[in-house]
Amino acid sequence: MVLKHWLTGNSTTATLNGNITAINGANVTTRGFKYSTTNGFDPASAGTNISENGSYGNGTFSLSPSGLTTVTTYYVVAYAINSAGTTYGSQVVFNTLIQTDYAYTGGQQTFVVPAGITSVTIQAWGAQGGISGGYGGYATGTLSVSQGQTLYLYVGEQGGTLTGGFNGGGSGGCELICGSGISGGGGGGASDVRSGSNGLGNRVLVAAGGGGYAGNGAGAGGGSTGDDAPVYNTGFGGHGGTQVAGGTAGSYARNATDGGWGYGGNGSTGYNAWGGGGGGGGYYGGGGGTSTQDHGSGYSDGGGGGSSYTGGVTLGSTTANQQTGNGRILISY
Repeated sequence: MVLKHWLTGNSTTATLNGNITAINGANVTTRGFKYSTTNGFDPASAGTNISENGSYGNGTFSLSPSGLTTVTTYYVVAYAINSAGTTYGSQVVFNTLIQTDYAYTGGQQTFVVPAGITSVTIQAWGAQGGISGGYGGYATGTLSVSQGQTLYLYVGEQGGTLTGGFNGGGSGGCELICGSGISGGGGGGASDVRSGSNGLGNRVLVAAGGGGYAGNGAGAGGGSTGDDAPVYNTGFGGHGGTQVAGGTAGSYARNATDGGWGYGGNGSTGYNAWGGGGGGGGYYGGGGGTSTQDHGSGYSDGGGGGSSYTGGVTLGSTTANQQTGNGRILISY
């Protein structure tokens, strides 16, 4: 047999990838990997085994070990067994990382770069909008850093009924006398990392919050653009934020507001009108949702999602509609 393999990993997880390129006439019955913290270990007699059984021809396969520890070097050898015997691949190596997990606290948090670290990987999830609103977005990227540098972290809060989530969620709307009618959910707060100072202009990565729910739904926190809220009638839902502007409020405004740089717009409020949902926070926030005048026969819609941002990192990417509940930030190195 001919066997090749490679791997990918991060803090305490890894994906081990193998490729059987020739079986010499007999299907493989077991394929897997041996791994160890000892360089040059003998896979025939040592190492931790992870494998699967079946009947396999040529092709790739992947397995993920469990129980890895942080800041550890692992050595891996792939293997395959058929009726002709066992074939081992060459040894490859990977390192697990340190990973720090930041949850919502309602205020600024900090990460100070340790000695010897020149880059960190950031993963961030924005918060969900209120009343089962739109899910938060996801953003990731690599940031160049130096020893002793401080990063400022803001983890978004899920929006509530009427109240916008910490870090930019817009307020949900209600009737003029709140509590006497249907209220909108507040927008979810964004999760972001700032470098050099803690101002909005120092954000290097943002994961957007989702819009607050009202009537017919809410927009999810974006990728590069936030999602518009689903609408019962054209124009009522808030629009998603973009990379250059906040999302606009629904066209039947009734006091709903547009989103802006770092904040979501507020949902509509007015006498005898159902409340609209608040826009999600983000690089630019989503617009507030709006409603018709008469709550007895009218309709309301949710807020738009905010936009995520990776302009201050390398290898950046974003994914919309990912996070339920409060936001989260992970820093790995």
